[in-house]
Amino acid sequence: MPAKLTKKAIDAASVPERETYIWDGELKGFGLRIRPSGARSFVYVYRPGGGRTAPKRKVTIGGYGAITLEQARAKAQRLAGDVVNARDPALEIRAARAARSEANKTTVNALVPLFVDQHHRARGNRWASEASRTLSFDLVRKFGDRPVGEITGPELSRLLREVAVGRSAPGQARRLYVTLSRFFRWCVSEGHCGTSPLEKVEPPPPDRARERVITDAEIGLMWKAADSLGYPFGPCVQLLILTGARRNEIAEAIRSEFDFDAETWTLPAARSKNKLSHLRHLSPQAMAIFTALPRQGEVIREAPERRPSRPERDAVIAGELLFSTNGRTPVSGFSKIRTRLQELMVAEADRQELRAPADDWQFHDLRRSMVTWLAGAGFAIHIADRLLGHVSGAIRGVAAVYQRNEFLPERKAAMLAWGQHVEKVVRGEVKPDNVVTIHVANKR
Repeated sequence: MPAKLTKKAIDAASVPERETYIWDGELKGFGLRIRPSGARSFVYVYRPGGGRTAPKRKVTIGGYGAITLEQARAKAQRLAGDVVNARDPALEIRAARAARSEANKTTVNALVPLFVDQHHRARGNRWASEASRTLSFDLVRKFGDRPVGEITGPELSRLLREVAVGRSAPGQARRLYVTLSRFFRWCVSEGHCGTSPLEKVEPPPPDRARERVITDAEIGLMWKAADSLGYPFGPCVQLLILTGARRNEIAEAIRSEFDFDAETWTLPAARSKNKLSHLRHLSPQAMAIFTALPRQGEVIREAPERRPSRPERDAVIAGELLFSTNGRTPVSGFSKIRTRLQELMVAEADRQELRAPADDWQFHDLRRSMVTWLAGAGFAIHIADRLLGHVSGAIRGVAAVYQRNEFLPERKAAMLAWGQHVEKVVRGEVKPDNVVTIHVANKR
C-alpha cells in the first residue's frame, strides 16, 4: 500500500521519461502528477457514483509550488465529499469553464471591437476612431470583463454623472450617452443581451449653444498668426476664416472637389455632416489661397469594398489631398495648433499694442462669426444658413417642405462680401469697435 504523500517524497521524486503519478496512501484518488518537463501538479481521480464500472474522471487541483501539499489535500478531501454526495466535480468544472467561455464572448472587451468594425463600414474612419476611443476610455476601462447583459442602468447612470462632473469639455457626457445607446442597441439586435440597460437612464442635457463670436480684431490677429504657421496649417486656418467650412471639411479636402474655373467647391455627400452634397462659392481671397497650395503626390488607392468613408480619399482611385504632411493622410492635431495659434495671436497683439484675445475660442466659432457679420451687413439669415450647409434652419414649416430654391446668386454675393470684409480687416482698413490700443509710455 502506498505511503502517505509527503513534501519530502515530492521533492525527492526524479523527473520521469513519461508522465508518472505518485499516489497518496491515505486519501484514495489523491496524488501528484509528474511530467517529463519536470512540471508537478496535484490531481484527484474518482469514479462518479462510486461504481467500479463508471469511467474515471480526473480533476487537476493545482501546480506544486502554486499551492502547498496541505492545501491540495484539503481540496481533494472536499472533492471526495462531493463524490460521496453524488456530485460529479470534473463535469461541473467543465460546465463552469464552458459557461465562462460563452460569457467571455459577450463581454464588453469582446464586443466593442466587433461593434466598431461593423459600424465602421457604414460610418467611416473618423466615426470609428472616435467611437473606439470613447468606448475604450469609458466603457471598456470600467466594465471590460463584464458580459453586457450584466451591466445595469444605475451603473451606466453613475458613469455618465462621473463624466459630466469630471470632464472639462462640455457635452462629453451627452456624446458618451449617444455612443452607448448605439452600442447597446446593437448588442440587443445581435442577441448579446435582452434589453438595453440605458432604456430607463435619463440622457444628459444637450450641449448649451455656444455664443462666442470671434471679433474682427481677433480675425485680424488670427490671420497674421496663421501666416507665421506656414503650410499646411496656416492656409488651412485662413480658409476656415474665409469659407465658413467645418474644420474637417477643409482639412480633408481633395483637389477633385474644386472647380477653380467656376470658382466653386462641391463638398460631396460622403463628407458632409448632413449627408447632402454642398456647393460653396469661393471668394477671390479664398481662390488666391487655394491656387497657391503646393501639389501633393497623387493618392493612389484601391477602391474599398465598403461604403465610402471619411475622408473621401478612401473612395477615390486618384485624388489629391490639399492639406497633408505626407501626401497620404490629411492634417490632424488641431488642438495643438489652436494652442500655438493663440500664442502667436497674443504675440501679435503685443506687437501692435492691442488687448490680447481671450483664450476661449474654437475653430467652429469662425462659422458663427461669418454669419453674424453677414446678418449685420443685410444678408438674409436663410442665406447664411445655406452657406453653412444647414438644410432648413431659418426656413421652417410648409416653406421648409416645398421651398427648393438654392439661392446661388445670393450665396455667391454673400461669400464675395465676406471675403472683401476679411481682406479689409487684415489690411487694417476696418477699425473694429472692440479694439483697445494699449499705450505704452516711452522708456527713457
